[in-house]
Amino acid sequence: MSTKRAYAESSEQSEEITPFQTYEEVHLALQAARRGGHDDIARDTRRALLTSTCAMLPDAIRQAGVRLAVALCAHPEANARKVSQTLAAALPDAAPSLRCEIYGALQRLQELKDVHLDLADNVRKDLNAAQPHVRSAALSILGTGASRFLDDAHAGVRLAALRAVRRQQLQSGILPETLYAVCVGAASDDAELVRLAAVDLVWAIGSRYADMETGRLRLVDDAFVRCCDLVGDVSARVRVRAATMLGRFRGVNVQQLAQTFNKKAVTQRAPRGYKGRNRGLRGQATPVGDSDARDARLLDAGAAGAFVHALEDEQFEVRLAAIGSIVELSRESRDFTTRAVDFLVDMFNDSSDAVRVASMRALVALGKVAPLQVTAEQLAIVTAALDDASARVRQRLYEVASCLALPSVTALQTLAQALGRSVVRHVEDQQFVYAALRQLGNNNAHCIGMQLARALLNISEHYLSREPRVDDAAYAGVVVLLMNSHRQLTALPDYVFAHLPYLRDKHPGSLPPDVIDLVPTRLPHVRQMLERPAADPHAATLVRADARAFVTANVETIGTQLAAEEVDVDRLQAAAKAIAAEPLAERRELAIAQYADLAGLALQARQLFADSDALLRTRAIDLAARIMRGAYACDARTVGLDPAARRALAHLRLFAHAAWLAAHELSAYDERVVRVMRDELHVRVGPKSTLQEGNFQSQLLQLIANFRPLSFVPRGQCQYATAEYLSQASRTLEASHRFPSRVRVHAKLRGVARRDRVRVRVTMPTQQAIVTMPRLDALRPCAPADWILDWPAPVELPLGAGEPARVLSVPALIHPADAPWSDAFVVAAKPVPMDYDIADYYQLAPEGVCVDLAPPQSTSISAVEFRPPPSVHTRG
Repeated sequence: MSTKRAYAESSEQSEEITPFQTYEEVHLALQAARRGGHDDIARDTRRALLTSTCAMLPDAIRQAGVRLAVALCAHPEANARKVSQTLAAALPDAAPSLRCEIYGALQRLQELKDVHLDLADNVRKDLNAAQPHVRSAALSILGTGASRFLDDAHAGVRLAALRAVRRQQLQSGILPETLYAVCVGAASDDAELVRLAAVDLVWAIGSRYADMETGRLRLVDDAFVRCCDLVGDVSARVRVRAATMLGRFRGVNVQQLAQTFNKKAVTQRAPRGYKGRNRGLRGQATPVGDSDARDARLLDAGAAGAFVHALEDEQFEVRLAAIGSIVELSRESRDFTTRAVDFLVDMFNDSSDAVRVASMRALVALGKVAPLQVTAEQLAIVTAALDDASARVRQRLYEVASCLALPSVTALQTLAQALGRSVVRHVEDQQFVYAALRQLGNNNAHCIGMQLARALLNISEHYLSREPRVDDAAYAGVVVLLMNSHRQLTALPDYVFAHLPYLRDKHPGSLPPDVIDLVPTRLPHVRQMLERPAADPHAATLVRADARAFVTANVETIGTQLAAEEVDVDRLQAAAKAIAAEPLAERRELAIAQYADLAGLALQARQLFADSDALLRTRAIDLAARIMRGAYACDARTVGLDPAARRALAHLRLFAHAAWLAAHELSAYDERVVRVMRDELHVRVGPKSTLQEGNFQSQLLQLIANFRPLSFVPRGQCQYATAEYLSQASRTLEASHRFPSRVRVHAKLRGVARRDRVRVRVTMPTQQAIVTMPRLDALRPCAPADWILDWPAPVELPLGAGEPARVLSVPALIHPADAPWSDAFVVAAKPVPMDYDIADYYQLAPEGVCVDLAPPQSTSISAVEFRPPPSVHTRG
């Protein structure tokens, strides 16, 4: 009885299901399906199938029903085979546009659910249809035999046939060599997408049957020549693809590789003009010239000048692809590598930073195999590029310099002097310059002797030379170069060897381990100093075990000693850096070490104001920014701090605020702006503030002079907030100026007590930070105080961006600011502008200070022209 009742209920329910009547209803259901908002998957699937098979409805609604059915099949409970059978049964009576939609749906179900049906009769009928889009749709699910449609009159059918052949090759690994001639013909098609698809097949067939003879050339060489010819295509997309595929060839003839850099042969190539196939009726081709003569001309020209043409292309994407292929092909021939160096060095003058950096990376990759042989002209280009304003470009140049094998002593002297000027001009590049000089000394030891040493050290043969300062960065670089040559330069002045112990301790790793063997025996005291272990003057290289032991032994007294200034702040700062690098450091020790680091910075800033030099006070803005950011980060990321510890951090923020204010020349500002500055500091000091209006500047200096760090001893257990990326952000995205793009941030957050404080910060190339608050459903709890963040952060591409714009995305925590207006300037390390409009103060204040939980991820966004998709209502 119960079985009959259940059957009756199911019959009643089936009678209640009706198809969608309007396109809007189907569209709303499709959006809900993509969001996963359907409760009854089986019912919704049946309704979508009824909509797609109802002959009374317009084709546009039926096509939308097909798309809805496929979207619902993504759910595990959906019956994909039943959906495929229902759609296949509707094929014979469907209109051409609906058949195209059904074929596309069946193809997606084959790929996603591995549902295969026997559709031979329907496909055979549609392959002979008059409508080209129907033939293209039928080819999308054709298993074999697609190659006979490669000469179809319609470009869309030829493209579908090429894709079907490529799909067959990927699934079965079988690709007949007889298709090579057809694919070569498709590579000269008048349709851009057809040529783009043919490039892959030409490479695949040529690589699979590499040693097969085709007249005068092997098949792999002939395929390489065809791809080289496509580097001069009128389409930028085809040129990029062809330049990329050149790097995938293996076993190409050495002569063919050498011809790619032959500039003289470029003018012998006949200009390309795509006259197409000039097709009349379908299946009939009208010849436009002597194909044999065209092939002979192509074979005579060979691969001549392909990379010359690609490296001079107007599109930087083509130049980037060519550089990548040059690196890959350099493994095939040493002669090719030698020719490539000349052209890659020329790319240092490219207008694109990305191309310049790519060429430098390519040279570094080639230099790791063998030192690069450069000429005087190439060396002049390298030394001139050292003045680049981009730090990233300069660092890559230093790596290139470390791989060079110079032809003469003069060349080595020129490069060493250029690196010396660079290290003086850019102090932040010191470690990179010394690393380059160290490797340069190893590669060019045959050029290093007393003649070069005297020239670099300005030593006279007839007069006594003045001893240089040991902290001179350029002089230290010269010593690093000379010592790493492992040459016995005993005629050098004694002060050079006397400086070796200091340089070894100041710049660890710059001098060779056996530097003691280079010291003359007449200097036993220097040899004795070098025999001892490397010194650690400020604990900059303190090992982590010693740092942990030091902090653990003094964990209860560090805060008190800091307050009394009885502790070695330099050692504490080094311990903080060492402990922070440990992934499993105790959170309480980590907080104490971070506070010690911030307290050391505060004491340094206080010393700056003790000097009378006004220029030194400007450095206080940078120190104040570091203190303010660090105090907020420690407060926001450390869960479990007691009120006394948080009060100590707030005291540091107060000092940073006062130091930032004292660095201003308040007398030059408008009185209303000065009043705002004073009021902001009063808010942080509290109701017991003693700062007066008359002598505000002097009271600031008095507050700074009387500063003492408070005791910082966290009680109980502390937890530190961190983030771990679960998936890498997309390395490249395409976006239009009209619509915002989205950068996905997928990470696991640990130690976050309040999820309403979680933010996602995206930094644009203009250094503008876009902070968004994820929806609550984007944070899924996985453990106490642990969350899974999955949030697509919106990014608006700035107008006028031509080259790819690089953005940085990172999960962060927001901490309420004590003084929002002032803290926004302090954290950014910026003073208040002299012409600041006081009306801006009354605008919306910042929400707070963002504290990063992990290193940022980088994503490149390319600007593309928006083109609306073709209408789905088009009938055959």
